[in-house]
Amino acid sequence: PLWAVLDAVPVLVVRGEHSDLLAAATVIEMDKRHAGPFAAVQVPGRAHAPMLDEPVAVEAIEGFLRSVSG
Repeated sequence: PLWAVLDAVPVLVVRGEHSDLLAAATVIEMDKRHAGPFAAVQVPGRAHAPMLDEPVAVEAIEGFLRSVSG
């Protein structure tokens, strides 16, 4: 039931490579189902909660914000 909620907003998924809570397959399914802007990045070497200061995470966040900030 939460899939419809995702369509209402732009989504950026920042997933830790070794997450045991958010499967890579779920992120792929989210991308397939999402109607609006969607981006995903995987942070190497991290578990479920990346710190968001990793260069790959910072680059993804900054790029995503630029892309959705008309």
